[in-house]
Amino acid sequence: MAGNKAILRFGLSVFALEQIGDKIWFRVKRDSSKPASALKMLLSMFQGAREALYPDLPWELLFQSPTDASVLVAHDDLKEARASEVKSFESVDATRVKVADFAQFFEDGSLLEDIHNTTGIDVFADMPLNSRLQNHVFLSHEQYEAGDACDLMAEKLKNRGLKVWVGQRTKGNLSTNEMKAGILASKCYLLFLTKTVFSSKAVCMELATALEADKSILLVHESDLNRVGFANFSKYIKTAPKTAKHIFDARESMPFQRRLYLAEPFYDELIRRIDSS
Repeated sequence: MAGNKAILRFGLSVFALEQIGDKIWFRVKRDSSKPASALKMLLSMFQGAREALYPDLPWELLFQSPTDASVLVAHDDLKEARASEVKSFESVDATRVKVADFAQFFEDGSLLEDIHNTTGIDVFADMPLNSRLQNHVFLSHEQYEAGDACDLMAEKLKNRGLKVWVGQRTKGNLSTNEMKAGILASKCYLLFLTKTVFSSKAVCMELATALEADKSILLVHESDLNRVGFANFSKYIKTAPKTAKHIFDARESMPFQRRLYLAEPFYDELIRRIDSS
């Protein structure tokens, strides 16, 4: 590895990464096994990191022509050409290229299928609320350790058609009674577990309110050991208020997923749990 380049391996695929100017080049060995699968995984990881840290960063996927290294084509143009079943189309610099030359990039399906519906509106399911409720889920968390994660989770759930209240997003502007009202108006209560979550008076108040109201409790925990909020799960059980320790008895906490190839099944299961609560 170096400051702007690296040689990496995914299974049997060996590839090089190099950053030149505003482009990150991905080059796969000709004899690599399933190079498109390796690129697909890398793109999912990149997109997950982008959404977590740099959500407004614009980017575009380009392919280098296997027959002419000076020619680049846009993924969206190539995908459209394949769907139209044309034999050729124009590259970024208007050079005419053959669709068949890029077949190997699609041997494992669309490279961007894991990114489908991550930013646009996609109603996951018809999940009606009764007249007494305003939200499907109330997200409770410690702001410093899980603010970014819960904001991202809220956006993902909203993009799938759910109504979400994020606790502490407007901390200081809402009274305790208003926060309690938000919990009571939600179908279920989700607690995002991080290292000092039970040191937060606001979180403990929100949890106590949810328990008193007999709300369904869902648990999600920080799974990335490099994050400031990560802790061994035993710490959550040890530091939880005595009146709330039973929440771990019959509930399986879900590890939070940022990488897109893991995030999609995470949200599918989370929404299933919200729906069945």
